[in-house]
Amino acid sequence: MSNIVLQPNSSGTGSITIATPNTNTDRTLNIPDVAGNLVTTGDTGTVTGTMIGSLPTGSIVQVVHYHANEQTLAQGTVTAIYNTQITPSAIGNKIFFMVTIPSITISATNRRITCDGYIGTSATPASNTKLITLNAMGGIGSGADNTVTSTMISGEFTTTSTSVHYASLTITTPSNASCTIARHSAISRIIVWEKSS
Repeated sequence: MSNIVLQPNSSGTGSITIATPNTNTDRTLNIPDVAGNLVTTGDTGTVTGTMIGSLPTGSIVQVVHYHANEQTLAQGTVTAIYNTQITPSAIGNKIFFMVTIPSITISATNRRITCDGYIGTSATPASNTKLITLNAMGGIGSGADNTVTSTMISGEFTTTSTSVHYASLTITTPSNASCTIARHSAISRIIVWEKSS
């Protein structure tokens, strides 16, 4: 069967070949009556959420995963160990996240650190919606390791725009104790995902 070769414009040096397979059956390929881009298997940036159409309620649209290595946080501070970005694909979708912070060491006994998770459109975590609060108490001896793991937050945040959102995790240390997270080569993680409404 014949191929169609498209020559480049004056600034190009290559050509585009539309190749047809050897077939004994008639095939019809319909091109829709709408302007747009052709998509190939090697494409990574053409398909958007508006091209896919409506998804069944509860379908996972995207998942974003971030991780961090060991960090030491000074006493009496509020530190954003994550302030990551996710861009919702549609208004009204749900955003969830899960946090794991392993091997936390607090420098004094009977001291508590507080981990707060936020989602919203502000780059300042405390200006957004708080979805989760986790506490770790250093009450079993100085230098003891504790493990803090969140559970899934269900249906707590609904998107009202498709602008960039920030998924943040802050850790507040007490005024008289510092802490180290993700000790012994452990890794803290935050997983953010969006579901269709």
